[in-house]
Amino acid sequence: MRFSFMTVMALYVNGFQPQPMRSFFTPTSHQIHQLQAFRSSTKLSMVSQPLIEDKENLQEQNVEEDDEQEAIENLIIDFVSRISETPVGMIEEEDVLFAEPIFKELELLSKSNKGIDGDKNQVAEIMDLLLFRMTDEWQECIINDREMDFEPNIDLFNMVLDSWRRVIDEDNATEVKERVLNIFNEIDELCDSGMESCYHTNETFDAIIDVIRFTRSKETGEETIQYYERMRDLEIVPTAKTYEHVIDIISKNREKTSASDSENLLREAMSLYPEMGTHIDVWNSILTAWAKSDLDISSDRIENILALMDERNVKPNCQSFTIYLDSFAQRSHKESVEESERILNRLLDLHVNGQLEFEPDIVCWTTVIRGYTRLAKKRRVAAEKANKLLDKMITMYDEGQITVKADNIVYQSVFNAHCNAGFMHDAERILATMEYLWKQEGDESLRPTLRTYQLLIEGWMKSNVDDGVEKAESIFESVKTKFAEDDSELLPDIYRSLLLGYAKKANPDAALNMLKEMIQKGYTVDSFSFEKIIDSYASSGDSGDFKKINAVVDLMEKCQQRELVQANERLYNTIIRAYIKQDRPGVSKLVQTIVKRMENQYENGNEAARPTIFTYNLLLKSCAKSNNDENEMKVAFNTAIAAFNEIRSNDSLDPDHVTYSSLIKCSTLLPEGEQKNKFIKATITQCAKDGFVNKYFVQDVAEYVSEGMARALAAKIQ
Repeated sequence: MRFSFMTVMALYVNGFQPQPMRSFFTPTSHQIHQLQAFRSSTKLSMVSQPLIEDKENLQEQNVEEDDEQEAIENLIIDFVSRISETPVGMIEEEDVLFAEPIFKELELLSKSNKGIDGDKNQVAEIMDLLLFRMTDEWQECIINDREMDFEPNIDLFNMVLDSWRRVIDEDNATEVKERVLNIFNEIDELCDSGMESCYHTNETFDAIIDVIRFTRSKETGEETIQYYERMRDLEIVPTAKTYEHVIDIISKNREKTSASDSENLLREAMSLYPEMGTHIDVWNSILTAWAKSDLDISSDRIENILALMDERNVKPNCQSFTIYLDSFAQRSHKESVEESERILNRLLDLHVNGQLEFEPDIVCWTTVIRGYTRLAKKRRVAAEKANKLLDKMITMYDEGQITVKADNIVYQSVFNAHCNAGFMHDAERILATMEYLWKQEGDESLRPTLRTYQLLIEGWMKSNVDDGVEKAESIFESVKTKFAEDDSELLPDIYRSLLLGYAKKANPDAALNMLKEMIQKGYTVDSFSFEKIIDSYASSGDSGDFKKINAVVDLMEKCQQRELVQANERLYNTIIRAYIKQDRPGVSKLVQTIVKRMENQYENGNEAARPTIFTYNLLLKSCAKSNNDENEMKVAFNTAIAAFNEIRSNDSLDPDHVTYSSLIKCSTLLPEGEQKNKFIKATITQCAKDGFVNKYFVQDVAEYVSEGMARALAAKIQ
């Protein structure tokens, strides 16, 4: 059975008489009576004993509960549709009076979370629409000096804000945020016009901040703090819930003062709300802020907060103590990491003796072990301590003292610690254990990944043992067998690790072969790989490497044409340094060609190839070394002057002390005499004017200037 709009209207307003003007939220007893007569006892009002005097009339009409709700929903939709279509200033007085119970019914629907036609968003949308329509009508009445039995107030706005807050979810969060901020702006405008009844309350800001916090966008933290500060500017005391939201946001900002600000805010909140039952997650967010602050006092502050939690009868959970452990472990200082282990051992003792309500979980173990893993890069003994913790964990688990079993993260962390320390045999032992547990016990999570083998290869390549390279090569061949080449995106990284290892071991030929194999297989190659191979050839001191360097450069250019790699300024500078080290005739001309190539590439869109001051300093250096014959020296000197003029005229290039010392070294290209002396003096004068006469400059030019000038320069920097 479906009621028509007119039937419901008749049931609702039968006998209704206009009343004197009163505040919006003080309906007449007759209005309340009529509304409750229509609404079912539990479906919408959620009141156990509603005052329904006309219930028998409804029962006589045999209206079922669902029909009643459907009728109310139809009434609301029809009424709001009619109101929204009515021109501003033309709403009848009876409709104005009827808006009040409609709002009240919508509020009940919102709180019941039932929605209209099963759509919970529709309730908030209708409330929003009706709010702005009635506000427009009220404003029109004010302009035309006409009375209206309605006046917007903050309670009404807060009611609509709450309706939006109740329906927010991941799908509609952006829209809901726009709606509530639109409402807030409307409140602002009314307040600016002098409407005291619309002044913001803490409930207003509580709803706004709650919605903003839910959206979790990049602007969430900044916006939350913005509205919180606006709240304080208005001298509005935040609710306990608002305090919690703001504390959570500030603590996660990772600013220098985030930890202290969030802690101070919590203490302020507790002074205002002594019985404030702050959620453990809020406490933990402050603990985390201190742990991530990198301040020396962080651990002390965490201890104080844990003590405060005890005073407030808030029980720390496992995460609380994990954060405490992390505040020590992440510092990578020997004493700090060892302190984190002592805390873990204390927690384990309390757990074993039944004095702790929780068992330290896997995160507690990995937090301390990873602390030793990081420390192992500079203190090799840390790897042994990480291994001992793993052994302890296995023993306690086997003896039934703990239920936490060492997982892949624990094993991988200990493996990494040994690799960081250079204990490659120990790393292989851990790897063998992982392979055994995977193959024999079926623990798939412990299956070593390509990343694991990559670390092992890198470790052996870095090691100083005689057969380190052979072991790395053996593992590499094994990896190619175990993993299909089209099975993992990490396989090119394995090739690259071996390539860089060869280059560092002064075996550029092997590195170049590996690079060629990568190109042949279609793997991604980078400029850094070319750079290290060229640098390795240049450092070998073999005169025959000039051709090999050229071969690598040619390969790089071909790859660049095929868009397999993009050369950058750093790679080109490495090539220039390699050519300068070869000390061959015409080197300045060769370097000048490379600089022009860089400029052309930059002009054609390769911004990474743009020459820098380092490039031009190298060009000056190459000119200074071009002293094989008189003609070459003349050309080189002119090139140096042109390069220096380019530096002076180019806004993107700033000369430094190396620029001027390199230019003075080019004085060797000039014959002895007045011209040379004037050149040196003019260069030093300009260098002093630019403020680059320092100890490094004096050291660089000492052998190129007269003894008297050298003493004068030395006196300037004393």
